Amino acid sequence: MIPVKEATSKAINYIAMLFEQSQIFGVEEVEITDDSKYWLITIAIADDSNSSPIPYANILKKDKKKYKVVQLDSNTGDLKSVKMRLFNE
Repeated sequence: MIPVKEATSKAINYIAMLFEQSQIFGVEEVEITDDSKYWLITIAIADDSNSSPIPYANILKKDKKKYKVVQLDSNTGDLKSVKMRLFNE
């Protein structure tokens, strides 16, 4: 099994590669599945969907985040999936 630090580093690298234009805020959650087959790592990234085309207008907005759950094989670190984390509001 790959260590948690290696798994989180790989997850961040995958997110950076897939969402090049988004700022990564960091790791929010890390979990190993009950059967120990997968790491589930939640990473917060900037939600750029409501950004303004007017220069400096976005500075006044509060940082909005969206969350991606990265599923990695716990033995190899291979990427299995990246999903949007949804919250009940």
